[in-house]
Formats: sequence, structure tokens, C-alpha cells
Amino acid sequence: MPMPCARTFLAVLFALVAPIGTAASADPETLTKVQEDLRAANEARSRQGAEIQSWRLESDRLAATVDGLKAELARAQADLAQVESARDALKTEQDRLGAGDVAAAQQTLADATRATRTRMQEVALTLPPGSVVVPLDESIEAVLKAIELSERAATQVGVEIAAGHRAGTPAEERVAVRVLRAGTLAWWAALDGRDAGLVAMNGGTAELTPAETPADADAIRHAVAMAEGRSAQEPIALPRSATAGGAP
Repeated sequence: MPMPCARTFLAVLFALVAPIGTAASADPETLTKVQEDLRAANEARSRQGAEIQSWRLESDRLAATVDGLKAELARAQADLAQVESARDALKTEQDRLGAGDVAAAQQTLADATRATRTRMQEVALTLPPGSVVVPLDESIEAVLKAIELSERAATQVGVEIAAGHRAGTPAEERVAVRVLRAGTLAWWAALDGRDAGLVAMNGGTAELTPAETPADADAIRHAVAMAEGRSAQEPIALPRSATAGGAP
């Protein structure tokens, strides 16, 4: 809103005030009219002042909004510049390597992950259940995850529920047992707790050999209970476990 002209306002005010000098000789109606004109002029002046102040506040608010938008635009432009720089750097590296080299590297990586998964599948057949985690697929992520889990299993003591073949039973018969695994060594205990013994792997099958003495069986059952948190931890001597392939 434009600022009011001070000179024009004073001229109007003087024109209104001038008759006051002769108010004493004027009639009451004229005096009342002059007073009303003065009051109206004062109210108009007040309204103009309020409107000017409101305009100034709105102008300041709009200016602050514009400044904020400018700052956001500057940050967006900086981010865009970084993205474009990274894109250009990647394109430069791709050009340097060449499309053929990239494809060859990808194929080499795929061959390596496939071979690693196959080898882990083979090793898993020779070690107690849970000793080697086989990758779910041939992706590099699945292979790396399986290697990490296998390395962790090699340093931990754990109990797995697994199926095995008990000595003296038909070759195709399998029974579920608790397998106590410590790295690549393993012992077994029956689910009902009555029997226990040594584990040896044979072509991917857990061969369950009974313990030679009742004391050995008790020691294995107690070790399984400790590993599962069902018994207090204490040193314990276990019978010598069979190794991969069934050798004692």
C-alpha cells in the first residue's frame, strides 16, 4: 500500500481546523459538523497507520520466505553438483576399464562364488550338522553370509537336533538325536536321554556310535545339558570324538 502524502493530509487537516477560530461566532450545528469531520479524519489516520503496519509485517514475512527458498535452492544445487560429479567419475572409470573388462570381471566373480558354494556343500557332508552353513544360492551376498556363519560356528559350542543312523539298525533307518557340536567335533544324546555316544560323518549321514562306557555316556549327556543351559557350567572330560569320514 503506498505511503500517504503528508502535505496533503496537513492541508486537509488545516482546512478542517481553520473554522475552529471562528467557532465562537458559529452556530452549534456548524461546530458539531466541524467536530465530526475532525473525528472522521483522526479515525482515517488510525486506519491508515494500522494498514501500513500490516503491510510492513506481510512484506517482512514474504521476504523471509523468499530468503528460505533461496537457501533451499542453493543446497539442492550443491547436492545436484555432487551427484553429477559422482556420475561423471563412474562413467570415467567405466570408460577406463572398458565394457569387456567389466563383463570378464563379473563372470570371474560368478565362477568363484559358484565354486565356493559347491565346495561348501561337499565339506558339509563330511562334518557334523551345523558345522558348515551352505549358501542358499550362488550370489556373492549368500556365499559371504554362509562363510561368516560357518566361521562363527567353528568357534562355538552348540546343540543341533539332527537325524542320524544308529549302529546295528537298518541302513535306511534314521533317528532324531541331540548333536553336541564343538567346532568339527561332535557327540550325540538320545532325545529321551537314555543313550549317548560319538558322531562320525559318512557320505553326509551322521553315524551314531554308542559310548563305550556308562561313564562316557553320562559325561556326554551332562555336556549336552550344559550347552543347552539346563545344567551349571563346569569342566568335563568327554570321550574322544570321531573325526570326519568316520575315523576315530
